[in-house]
Amino acid sequence: MRRAAVVVLLVLDAVFGLFVVLQAAYLFGGLDTLALSGMTYSEYARRGFFELVIVAVLSGAVVLALDATVVERSRTFRVAAAGLAVLTGVVLLSATVRLGLYQQAYGWTELRFFTLAGISWLGVGVVATVAGVLVERAGWVPRVMVGAGLAIALVVNAIGPQAFVASQNLARAMDPSLVPADGESGLDVRYLGSLGDDVVPLLVEAVPRLPEAEATRVEGVLRRRALDIVTAGGPPGLPSWNLGHERAREALRAGGYIAGP
Repeated sequence: MRRAAVVVLLVLDAVFGLFVVLQAAYLFGGLDTLALSGMTYSEYARRGFFELVIVAVLSGAVVLALDATVVERSRTFRVAAAGLAVLTGVVLLSATVRLGLYQQAYGWTELRFFTLAGISWLGVGVVATVAGVLVERAGWVPRVMVGAGLAIALVVNAIGPQAFVASQNLARAMDPSLVPADGESGLDVRYLGSLGDDVVPLLVEAVPRLPEAEATRVEGVLRRRALDIVTAGGPPGLPSWNLGHERAREALRAGGYIAGP
């Protein structure tokens, strides 16, 4: 069984390695790949992410299944298993590069933010798998992944995806030098207006520094938010109280969108 497992791992290493070598220009070509292939930024990024998911699921399942089956794990077995994880890491790096190009060209969205969080989680899995198979503790990898998932979820919650997305996109609108030459520098006010209360203080603060046309559109969003709050009445009771909502109310009042002290 040990020899068969080693053969399986070596064959997969060869296949994955050949894929990485043959696709190196495609995986890491960036703008050159886009120009030659005719793909859009979104197509390039999505293909990279789905390739990563397929490779990660396949390689992770094989490594963990073989590690659980083989009793005596030779050095060759451990190195081959670690090599498969490392090749998965190469595909992960490619997906990260592609997402970065997409984000730089068009700014942030919640989907791109959570995709990056997912790639980070898979990155922890790659490192944990390499370490686990080398020290013969691969059985701990699922537990590490659960713990990493919880930790990343806490970090994401602490950052606040909507506030992060809004702050980054507002910065692009106020400083066009942050946008590459072929990128889109305009502010998607409709998208920002669809986000939650956490973005309202950022929008109020940004209005004086935005270009006039975009400032006017943002003010329209803020006036609608203020109208919704005024229509809803006074502050909600304790069961429905929300810090983000109260911060939005105070920011709108401070900005003059809601009358009163």
